[in-house]
Amino acid sequence: MNIQKYFKQIEKQTREVYEIAEKARKKGLDPVKEVEIPLAMSMAEKVVGLISTIYPQMKDSKIADRILELEKEYGKLDSTVVFKIAEEVAKQKFCEFSSLLEAITAGIRIGFAYYTLGVVSSPIEGFTEIKLGRTRDGKEYFKAYFSGPIRSAGTTGECMVLILIDYLRELFGYAKYDATDDEIKRYVSENTDYHERITNLQYFPTEEEIIFLAKNLPIQICGEPTHKMEVSNYKNLERVETNYIRGGMCLIFSEGLAQKAAKGFRLLNSAKKNGINSTGWDFLKDYIELHEKRNIGKSSSESPTYIKDLVAGRPIYGHPSRSGAFRFRYGRGRTSGFSAASVHPATMAITDDFIAIGTQLKIEKPTKGCAITSCDSIDGPIVKLNNGSVKKLKNQKEAKKLYPDVEEIIYLGDILFPFSDVLNRNSVLIKPGYVEEWWRLDLEEKSPEFSKQINSFEVTIDDAIEISKKYLVPLHPNYIYYWKEISKEQFLELIKWIKNSSVRGKKLILPYKKDEQEKFNLGKRALELLGIEHDVFIENVIVDKENTKALFANLGIDLNVLNEDNFLEKFLDKDFSSLGNDVLNFINSVSEFNIKDKSGEFIGARMGRPEKAKLRKLTGSPNVLFPVGSEGGRLRSLQAACGVGRVKSVFPLMFCKKCNKESIYNVCEDCGEETTKMYYFYESGEKDFVRKKEFLEKEGTPFCSQDLDINHYFSRALNKINLSVDKSPILIKGVRGTFSGGHMVENLSKGILRAKFNLQVNKDGTIRMDATEIPITHFKPKEIGVSVKDLINLGYDYDIQGNYLKDEEQILEIMPHDILIPNCSVSPDEKGEDVFIKIANFVDAELESFYGLKPFYKVKTKEDLLGHFAVCMAPHNCAGVISRIIGFSNTQGILASPYMHAAIRRDCFDSDTYIPIKERDFWKNLKIGEFVEKLNPSEVIDSFGTKEKKVDNFKTISFEKSLKESKINNFTKHFKTKMFEIKTSLGKKLRVSENHKFLIDGREKDLRSLKIGDKLPLPRRIKIPSRDINEINLINFLRDENLMVRKINSILKNANIQNAVSKSDISKKQFQNFKLRDSYPLKFILNLTGKIQKKIFETGKLAAKRDNVETPIKIKLSKELLEVIGLYIAEGYSRSVNSKKGLNQVYISSTDKNLRKFVEKTIKNSFGLIKTENKKDRVTFSSRVLYLFFTKILEAGSIAKEKRIPYLFLNLSLANLACVLRGYFEGDGSVSSGDKRVCCDSVSEGLLNDLEFCFARFGIFAKRYEYEKEPGPKLRNFYIKKNRNIPLFKITKLIIGSNFITDFKKIGFLSDRKNKIFKSFFMKKFGKKMRIDYDSNFVYDSVISIKYLGEKESYCLNVNTKSHLVIGNSIVSKQCDGDEAAIMLLGDVLLNFSREFLPSHRGGTQDAPLVLNAKIDAGEVDDQILDLEFISEGHYPLELYRFAEQKKHSSEIKTIDTCRKILKEKKNPFVGLGFTHNTNNFNDGVLCSSYKTLATMQEKVQHQMELVEKIRAVDTSDTARLIIERHFIKDIRGNLRKFSMQGFRCVRCNEIMRRPPLTGVCPSCKGKIIFTIHEGGIKKYLQPAIDLANRYHLSPYMKQSIELTKDYIDSVFGKELEQQKNLGEWFE
Repeated sequence: MNIQKYFKQIEKQTREVYEIAEKARKKGLDPVKEVEIPLAMSMAEKVVGLISTIYPQMKDSKIADRILELEKEYGKLDSTVVFKIAEEVAKQKFCEFSSLLEAITAGIRIGFAYYTLGVVSSPIEGFTEIKLGRTRDGKEYFKAYFSGPIRSAGTTGECMVLILIDYLRELFGYAKYDATDDEIKRYVSENTDYHERITNLQYFPTEEEIIFLAKNLPIQICGEPTHKMEVSNYKNLERVETNYIRGGMCLIFSEGLAQKAAKGFRLLNSAKKNGINSTGWDFLKDYIELHEKRNIGKSSSESPTYIKDLVAGRPIYGHPSRSGAFRFRYGRGRTSGFSAASVHPATMAITDDFIAIGTQLKIEKPTKGCAITSCDSIDGPIVKLNNGSVKKLKNQKEAKKLYPDVEEIIYLGDILFPFSDVLNRNSVLIKPGYVEEWWRLDLEEKSPEFSKQINSFEVTIDDAIEISKKYLVPLHPNYIYYWKEISKEQFLELIKWIKNSSVRGKKLILPYKKDEQEKFNLGKRALELLGIEHDVFIENVIVDKENTKALFANLGIDLNVLNEDNFLEKFLDKDFSSLGNDVLNFINSVSEFNIKDKSGEFIGARMGRPEKAKLRKLTGSPNVLFPVGSEGGRLRSLQAACGVGRVKSVFPLMFCKKCNKESIYNVCEDCGEETTKMYYFYESGEKDFVRKKEFLEKEGTPFCSQDLDINHYFSRALNKINLSVDKSPILIKGVRGTFSGGHMVENLSKGILRAKFNLQVNKDGTIRMDATEIPITHFKPKEIGVSVKDLINLGYDYDIQGNYLKDEEQILEIMPHDILIPNCSVSPDEKGEDVFIKIANFVDAELESFYGLKPFYKVKTKEDLLGHFAVCMAPHNCAGVISRIIGFSNTQGILASPYMHAAIRRDCFDSDTYIPIKERDFWKNLKIGEFVEKLNPSEVIDSFGTKEKKVDNFKTISFEKSLKESKINNFTKHFKTKMFEIKTSLGKKLRVSENHKFLIDGREKDLRSLKIGDKLPLPRRIKIPSRDINEINLINFLRDENLMVRKINSILKNANIQNAVSKSDISKKQFQNFKLRDSYPLKFILNLTGKIQKKIFETGKLAAKRDNVETPIKIKLSKELLEVIGLYIAEGYSRSVNSKKGLNQVYISSTDKNLRKFVEKTIKNSFGLIKTENKKDRVTFSSRVLYLFFTKILEAGSIAKEKRIPYLFLNLSLANLACVLRGYFEGDGSVSSGDKRVCCDSVSEGLLNDLEFCFARFGIFAKRYEYEKEPGPKLRNFYIKKNRNIPLFKITKLIIGSNFITDFKKIGFLSDRKNKIFKSFFMKKFGKKMRIDYDSNFVYDSVISIKYLGEKESYCLNVNTKSHLVIGNSIVSKQCDGDEAAIMLLGDVLLNFSREFLPSHRGGTQDAPLVLNAKIDAGEVDDQILDLEFISEGHYPLELYRFAEQKKHSSEIKTIDTCRKILKEKKNPFVGLGFTHNTNNFNDGVLCSSYKTLATMQEKVQHQMELVEKIRAVDTSDTARLIIERHFIKDIRGNLRKFSMQGFRCVRCNEIMRRPPLTGVCPSCKGKIIFTIHEGGIKKYLQPAIDLANRYHLSPYMKQSIELTKDYIDSVFGKELEQQKNLGEWFE
C-alpha cells in the first residue's frame, strides 16, 4: 500500500470511531459531554490538541494550520516556529482569551508544546503560569512559575521556554526583572538546598554561575512549593511568595538554564537570523564563556557491572567475557534491532527455559540490556552429555529433550546483535567470530558472480575445501573450530591422542577405554572446547566423517589419509616445537587453509526482568472508579457496601430540579434529566448553586463528604443496563476514595459491565494491557495467525520481493501503525485475543445498554479484531499513538514497527553510585545498585515496571537546613534507561539517568537541562550523631570461624556445662582432650550460658586451631590502635593461604623506624602479638585472628583496591575518627609546603567515598584528581618476566586545599616531620587559595562534561524530608522517576477516558492519553530510531567485519545507511528496512520463561543453580554468593526489621493500624486484628540460604552472616522444641 494512502486510511477509520464516541458522550452520562482526547494527524495537531485541554477555544482555531505554514517557511522543528506561533497566539490572532496575560501564557504553552513535540505534559503541568511583579521602580515584570513535571520537557526544552517567555515579555513591553541581592542569594541557597537536601540535580551550577545568571535574569523564575522543607537561608522575601523549596524552579534554573544555556543561546541566535528580536538573554554569551572555562578530565572504561545486579531465581549466563558465554554476532533479524537481540531457539531451551521471547537480558557490552527474540539461522549451543559425547544442538525440541542429560553447556551459542545498537551506544566495534555471512563477503570480494550462486549456510566440507583453494578465501566457518579456547598443553595432548588413533570408514576413531581415559583426559577436553561433535562409546570416541575431514584440514593432515583405513601416528609428522601460546597462529602455520578465529568476543549476561503481557490492575483491582469507602471491606466490594447500606466518602454535589433531590451524577439516576452542579461551603456548612458567596471568604467546592445510600445507586445502575440483581456479577469492586480535583465518580453501570466481563479499570477510566516491547520489521502470514485473504484486505498486497501475496510463507514488511497483539498460549496470564474480545464486548454492551446506541465491534472471534484500532502508549507520556491490529503473536510482547516503539518512548542513579546508608547504628558508603538488589525489590508500583522496596531503619544523608541523616522510606529499581556521566571541575563524577534532577541555583533541574558550567552542590559539612566504640568483642564477629578459646579451665571447673557439650556435638573423649589442652572450640563457648560467656570474654584467649598465637577476646580500641588501623588502611596488606598449616599474615609497610616501633608496640599491647619478620620496610604479624580483625571485622580490605574506612568507625566521635585519619594520612598522605595543601592517593573508589564522608564530618572538602602511574620496580619486573605489557594504574588523588586546611588541624599527622611542615602553614598569611565557591554546607562545583554512557538499569531512594535531596558520589542530587508499553482499545479510550478522573496532584496527567497521534513521523520520534540501519542487500558490508577485527569505533563505518541519512535524502523511511538473518517462525522458541512458571522462589533458585552448574562460562560459587547476599539475607533482615515495627491489619476491612486497639477488634468494622508480618514470611529464605552456603562451600564470613541472622530469628520466635535426654545417656 502507498504510505500516504495508508495514513489517510488510518485517519478515516479513526475518525469513524470518534464519531460513535461523540454520539455516546452527548448523552451526558460521563463527566464531560464530548470526547476529551483530540486527534492529531501531525505534530502541529498534537500540539494544539494538548494545549486545548486547558484552552478549549483553541480547537478548530487554525493554529495547527498556521504551524504547518511556518514550518514550510522556516523548516520543520526550527526554533523560529516556536517564537512565531507563540507570538501570534499571544496576540490573539486565532482566538480570544480573558486577559492579555492569559493570552501570553497560552502562547508560551503552544510554543513550548511545539518544541517538546506535543507528547509530554510539561507545557500544561510543568509550566504553571505567568504572574506580574513590580520592579523596585514600580514597573511590571514577568514572574514565570514552574513545577516538578517540567522535567519531562528535557533540559533543552526547559531552557527554551525561559527564552520564549522573555521574548514575549519584551514584545509586549514589560520591564526586566531586577533581582535584589537577597533574591540572588535565595537562588543560590534554594538550588543548593534542593540539590543537597532533596535530590541530586542532574547538573548543579557553581555559586559563581548561579549568581551571574540570577543577576541578569530578565524574568523572575519562580515555582510552586514542591517539598515541605524550607530553604536554609534568605526567607521571607517580599517578591518570593514561599519559604519552601520550589522543585520546578530549581529544575529549570539549574538543569535547564544553567546547563543548556549554550544550546538555548544557539537556538535563539538561529531564530534571530529569521527576524526574531530578543535582547533579554544576550548576557548568555558571557555566561557561556564563564561556563566553559574548565578542564575536561579523562574518561575511563568501566568494568562490567551487570553481574552485581543478580536477582535470585534469574540465572547468570556468563561471567564477563568468559569463554563459552554468548558469542557476539552482527546482524538484525526480523524481530531484533532497536534494543532487541536474538538467540537460537535451542539456546532458550538449553537454559532450562529461563530465556523466553521477550525476556530481558542484562549484558556486559555494548549496551546494558536488550529484549531477546529468536532466530534459527545463527549458531545454537554446544553441549557435553553425561556420557561424555558432545553435540551441537539444532533445534528447541532436541535441546529440551537432552537438557536433563547435559553435563556441561560448553558454548551457549550466538547472540545476534544489530549494528545500529552498537552505533547508538557510541561504542567501539566488538569483534565477532568468523561466521557464514562474513565468509560470503570474503568470497564476494574474490568472485562476485560465484558468491551469488552459493548459499553460505549450506556448504559441504568438500565444497568448502574446493572454494578455499580456488578463490583463496578462508575455510568455511562450519569447518573451523574454537582454537583460541584451548591451551598449548591441551593442544599437544590432543595431537598425542590423535597419534594413537585411527581412521575407519573416513571417521576418526580415538581410543578411550576405561584405563585410557586418564591418559587422554586433556586431549578429550581439547576436543570438547574446540566444539567438535563426537560420540563416546565403551572403548572409543568417534568423530563423524565431516568433522574428521574438517579437523584434518585444520591440522594440515594430508586428506588422502581418509581414503582408506589407517593408523594416524605416521601421518602426524608435523613439527610442534614452534608452537607458542597462540594455538590459532600455529594452526594457520601448518594448515593449507586460512583458519579464521571462530570465537570472536564472548558476551557475559544475566537474566533481567521476565517477559510480560497482562491486564493492568490498580491496587485492589477495581472494576469502577466509584468510592466504596471502608464499608467496602477488605475487597473494596460494592456488594459489601450494599450490605452496610451506606457509603461515607467524598462525592460530587449535583441537584436534579425535576426530582428536587441531590445526586452524584451529571444526569439524574431516577428521571434521566440533566442535573445542576451545586457547591458546598465548608465555612457555613451550606449548599448553593453559586460558587462564591459574598459573606464567605472561600469559594464553595463541587463536592463534599456524603453518607450515600449505596443501595439506591446500585439498583438504579442495574436498571439502567437492564440487569437484575440475581444476574449481576458476584463481586463488583470499587475504589477506597477518589483523588481527582472534583472527586468525579464513574457511573456504577460501567463498573457492573466491566465486572461482568472480568475487566479492571485504570486511574483514567480506561482498560489497559501492559506488555514487553518487541520490534518487528517483517512477518509471514503463518506467524501472525491471519489468512492471506485477511491480510490483502488490510492492504498487504505484495511481499518484500514485489510478488503478489498468495502464500503464508511470503515475507511482508510491517507498516508503521500496525501491531501484533500478544497472544501467548502458555502464559499464566490471559491471552491477548481473550482480553481484547472481552474489551470489545464490554464496549458494545456499554454502547447498547448504557448509551442506547448500536454495538460497534460485534466481535466473537479473534479474526473479528483484525483491522480494529488500538492506542499504544509508553509510561510518562501523555500522548498515545493510534495502532491497527493486524494479527497476533504467540509471545508476550507487543510486536510493532521500530517506528511505533520510537513514537511511544520515555528516570535515577547508576548502580555504581555510592550512597551513604545507615543501618541500625552504623554507616556504610554502598553502591546503590548492589544495595537495592540485595533488598530484592519486587513490588511493581507503576506501569513501566518500577520496583519498590519499602524499608525501615535505614537512613541516609539529605539536606534539611543542613546536611544530616534522614530516614529512607523506600528504594526503587528502574529498568533500562539512558545513563550519563557528569564530571565536575573538582574531579567529582556521578552517573545518572537523563531525567535525574539536580539542584542548580536553588531549583530542580534534570540532566537533560544540565549544562557545562552549571554548579553542583558538593557536601562540605554533614552532621550526624556520633557513637564511640570502646572495645570490640572478637567472638561477636567471628562466630562461624574455626577458632579455639583457651585458658578458661578455671572458669569451667565448677560450671554446669553438660548442656553446652551436648549441643556442641562433642564426644566425651574429645571434651577430655580439650580440657587437657585448656583449648575449646568456639562453637562450645557459644552454647554456654551468658553468665559463663561473660567471664570467658574477660580473661580467655582466642586462637586459630593448631596455632600457638593467642589474642585477647576483647580488644580495647585505644587511640594508638585507631592510629595503627589508619596506617593499615594506607600501607597495610594481608593474606591468607589455605595450606595444611595455614598462613595468615598482616603487613604494615613503613621505612620510618619510629613508626615501625609504634606499630609493634601497639599491636603487642592490644593483641599480645609480636612481629614475625625483621624487615626494614615493613612490620609483619602472623596471626589468623589479626588477619580476621582487619579483613572481616573491620572490613578494611586486604589489598589497595579493596581498602575501606571501617564502617564501624564512620560515626565515631570526631576525636576518635581523627585518630584513624591521622594514621591513614601518615601512610598515604603528603603535605606540601609550597602550595599549602594536604593530599592522599588511592586506587579504591570505596575508600575515596569513605574519606570524603569523614572529611565532611570535619567540614573539610577535598578535590579529586585522577592520574595514571606505572607500577613499582618489583611489579614491573613481574610483568617483564611474564612477557606482558606493563599496565598503567589509575590513581585518584584527594587534595585538601588551603581553603579548608585549617579544619585539618583536628586531624594532623603521626610523624614530627609531617606535623612540622603542616604547622608551618599557619606561621604566615595564606597566599592564593583554591578558586572555588563554598559556604558552610556546600562547595559549588562547575560541571565540565556530560557524557552519554548507553542504557542500563538505575536505582533511587526516597527520603523522609521535604526536599528529597540526597548525596550520591559526593554530589547532592534528587531522588528520581520506566520499558513496557500499554495497549488500549480505541473505542474504550474515547468512551471512558476522562481528565476528571485523573489525580489532581502535579504529574497526574502523565501516563494519560491527553492527545492521540494518528500519523507517525519518523523525524518526530525517539532519536534512537535515527541510527536504525537499512539493509538493502540482506547483509552488512565487509567493512564492518574488517573494522571490528581492528577494534575501530562504530562511527567510522560509513557504508551502512541509517534512518538519519534516509530522512536527510527525503526518502520514505518506512520501507526497505531489510534484515540480515531470516528465521523460519519468529514464534519458535520458549514462549514463557520458567521464572514465571516455577511456583516458588525455592524452585526458581533450585533450577537457577542447576543451570549455572552446567554453564561453563559461569562461576557457580559466585552465583550462590550473590543470591544470598543480594536477595536472601536482605529479605530476611528486612522482614525482621518490619516485624519489630509492623502495624496490624483488620481481616474484614483491610484497615491498617499502627498499634492494636485496646478492644482487640477493628474500631471501624469490629473485625479481627492480625499481624502484617508473619514468622513464615521472615523464615522463608533462611533454610535455602543455609543450603546454598553449605552446598557451594561459601566463605566462613557468609556462613556466619546467615548463622547470626538465624540466631536472631530464634531469639525472636524461639527455637524448635528439642528433646531432652538424661545426662547418663549422653555419657553412655
